[in-house]
Amino acid sequence: MIITILIQLLLQLTVSSWNDNLKVVNAFSFSNNNNLSIVRRKTIDGRRMTTIERNILITTRRKTSSATTSKTTLRSDMGYPSSFDDPSNFLSNKPKGSAATPMDKQKVAVFGAGGYLGSTIFGFIQRASSLYGTGLGGSYYTPRCIGATSTALIALQSSLVSQFKLAFVGESSMRLTNMQDVKGITQSLNGMDAAVLGTVYTLESRPITTSSYGKTPNDKTYEFYLDDKSTITADVSSDEMSIHLALFRNSVQACKDAGLKHLIILETPCTTNSLPFADILDEIDINFTYIHCNGPLINVKGYTYEDGIQSNLDIQGFALEKDYLLNTYYSQGDWARKIAVERKTMVAEEHIPREDVAAVVVQSLLSLDWTRSRCLEISSKGKIVSESSNKSKGGKKEYVPYVKRKVIRPDRKWCVNSELLAVKLTPIV
Repeated sequence: MIITILIQLLLQLTVSSWNDNLKVVNAFSFSNNNNLSIVRRKTIDGRRMTTIERNILITTRRKTSSATTSKTTLRSDMGYPSSFDDPSNFLSNKPKGSAATPMDKQKVAVFGAGGYLGSTIFGFIQRASSLYGTGLGGSYYTPRCIGATSTALIALQSSLVSQFKLAFVGESSMRLTNMQDVKGITQSLNGMDAAVLGTVYTLESRPITTSSYGKTPNDKTYEFYLDDKSTITADVSSDEMSIHLALFRNSVQACKDAGLKHLIILETPCTTNSLPFADILDEIDINFTYIHCNGPLINVKGYTYEDGIQSNLDIQGFALEKDYLLNTYYSQGDWARKIAVERKTMVAEEHIPREDVAAVVVQSLLSLDWTRSRCLEISSKGKIVSESSNKSKGGKKEYVPYVKRKVIRPDRKWCVNSELLAVKLTPIV
């Protein structure tokens, strides 16, 4: 009988002790500061804490502190400042292009990607889409090649294999498009955010691919290549501006109808007059970056993306005011007329690698504001020379001590030395 009474008393004491412990844990979850003071004074409700109660409090405190530390570290890794509540700390240096919001993957279409310059741009965008921080990508089917026949896909794949280490582009990334139909082009651009276009393409007469938009097996169309296509002879002269302007107008109008945010317009070497293209851009009213190369273009033999930037580029440019078309003193194409006068006095004999021009196109998407229109002038100052080479003093080469260089990982870059272009584009709005 006495033993039974003792057992019941022990059970009651154990249950009351566990109830007190649960109250302590619950109180800690609601008021961390109060519990820290409880741990320091070692009492609860006027009585001394038991060892079990104190251990529970210390364990809970460590878990809470660890969680807070991990959140702070995560914010630091994501590029946010430690004082996250003050956005002015990081908004001042925020990039302005697609890289400004890396999580919002922007999708880009390339017109005439079967040409050498078009395929190089496509390859760079494809690489940039696979890396975090560029803000490009969005799906497995981007970037998107806009072409008229299946020949464009074959030419694009052939170029990617050699330049971008066996890169692959499937049929899902290709849109066979009737370039005479604005609605057809608009449908091919569905889901895109930006596009890269040329002014005067290399046009080749080709049969329309079976089961696409042709009505009869004998129907033909013009396959268009962005800039150079060495293996073919152009079937349309660059002087036949009516054909080239119609193709350009249809493309820009379709981009506007499809809701694209920004266009990169690349003035090809065959373009003799840029004013008609400027008039079309102002008439349709869409944000653009117009790129003109002040010098002849060349291809780098055996080039791969690991070779990176080849020349010391000089990039000059200016941005148009927002809503510049509403200015009463402005006429369509005025921005092109002003720079056309300056170009006559500029004579550049230094060759510009097409691969560098393609890199400028992609870096413009990453760095420059998509809500503004601008014009860029590219020229070359010669090949890139390391600072330690050819140093001379008094007619003799100066001794330069050996410095171990950091190994460059090309697999972590969409183009080696692309940061040089980012610096050159920084002053441009």
